Amino acid sequence: MSASLNVIDDTSLRNVFINTSIAKAAASRLMDIHNDNLRTGTNQGFLIMGPSGVGKSALVKKYVNSVNTERAIEMERLPILYLDMPSAPTKKSLGAALLKALNDPYANINSESAEAKFSRVVTLLENLNVELVILDEAQHLVDYKRSDMLESGDWIKSLMNNSKVSVVLIGMTRLEGLKRANAQFRRRFSASYTLVPFKPDGEFWPEFAGVIKAMQKIMAVDSVSLVTDEMIQRFYFASFGILDYLVKVLERAVRLVRSGQFDGVNLAALDTAFKDEVWQLAPRNRNPFNTEFDFRPLIDLGEPYEIIK
Repeated sequence: MSASLNVIDDTSLRNVFINTSIAKAAASRLMDIHNDNLRTGTNQGFLIMGPSGVGKSALVKKYVNSVNTERAIEMERLPILYLDMPSAPTKKSLGAALLKALNDPYANINSESAEAKFSRVVTLLENLNVELVILDEAQHLVDYKRSDMLESGDWIKSLMNNSKVSVVLIGMTRLEGLKRANAQFRRRFSASYTLVPFKPDGEFWPEFAGVIKAMQKIMAVDSVSLVTDEMIQRFYFASFGILDYLVKVLERAVRLVRSGQFDGVNLAALDTAFKDEVWQLAPRNRNPFNTEFDFRPLIDLGEPYEIIK
C-alpha cells in the first residue's frame, strides 16, 4: 500500500491532497454509487463517516471537482451538487440550502412553505440533470432536536423518492444514529464507508510512514529523518493517526524553521509546533516530541484525543 500526494500549492502542506489507500477506497465506493445511478437509473443513499480530520471532505471535493470540471462544457448540466448541511436542519432550511446551492434567486424567502421549496428543488434537480447530491457536515441531522432529525431524514427520503438523484451524506460516525432511529432511512442508506485513523495494529499502518516520508520530501527545509521507528511513533501519538493533526504539526514546524526560530525540523521544532497547533499546555512527559515523553496515547481526561478513543 502506498500514498500519493497531489500538490496544489507547494508553499503549504495544508494544500496537499494525501491520496491514501483509505481515501482511495472511499472514493472508489463513491464512484460506484455514482456510476450505478448512471447505469441503472436507480438512486440510492450512501454514508461517508469518520472522525474529524481524516480527510472525508477533501476526498469528496476532489471527486466532485474532477467530475464537474470534466463536464464543464455541458453548461446546462450540473452532475454533482455539493453543499454543507445547515447547522439546524429542518425541512424548510434543507430546502433553502439546496435552492441556494442551485442558484435559485428566491431560495431564502421565509414566507414560502417547506413544501413549495421542496417542489422547486425537485424541479431544478431535474432541469439541471443532477445525478448526485452530496451533503457535508451531515452529523447535524443527529445533533439537532429529535423531532426535526426525523423530519429531516424523511425530507431526504422524499427527495430520493421524487427525483432521480442519489444522495451522499458525509459526517461524523454518530451519523449512524439516524439509521438506528429510522428504519426506512436505514434501508435507503444501508451502504456506507467509514474512514479511520492510522493505527499501529490496523490494516493501513504500513502506509503511515509513507505519508510522513512523502510529506518530508516537499517540505523544502532542513530536517532530521522523520521516518525512523521512534519518530514514526512520536508522530502517531502526536496525531493519533489523524492526517489533519499530522499536517498541522509539520506545517507549523516548517513555518518555525523558515522564520529562523530553528535551524531545521527537529524534536525541538516539533515540540513547539505540537504546543502551538494541538496542545498548548502539554506537560513535558505528554508532549510526543519532548525527550521526556512517556509514549502513551493522549486519550486521558482533558487530553487532545480523549473523545476519539
